[in-house]
Amino acid sequence: MIAVLAKAFTAKDVEIAETIRIADHNAHPGVLSDEGAGDAWPGIREKILAADILIFGTPIWMGQASSVAKRILERMDAFLDETDDNGRMPSYSKVAVAANGAR
Repeated sequence: MIAVLAKAFTAKDVEIAETIRIADHNAHPGVLSDEGAGDAWPGIREKILAADILIFGTPIWMGQASSVAKRILERMDAFLDETDDNGRMPSYSKVAVAANGAR
């Protein structure tokens, strides 16, 4: 699904960054931007925030997004408490696309 969307975006001259497969990284559970030693999330978070558009892909398992996808959504909860001088979350002015695929 991500490849299909990437092809459509590329056709519109949108630059595509790397695909990050979260299951290949040690993103700790939690709701903070940094959950301590060994947490891969801070680096992944930087890449997400550097992008203008986030394509969030997940398989659907028994009618729900994967547990890995849910973990990342929980980690993004930290955005609610992180604001700039104008009270805006780090994700302000960003666009997200959900790409769900059934297995």
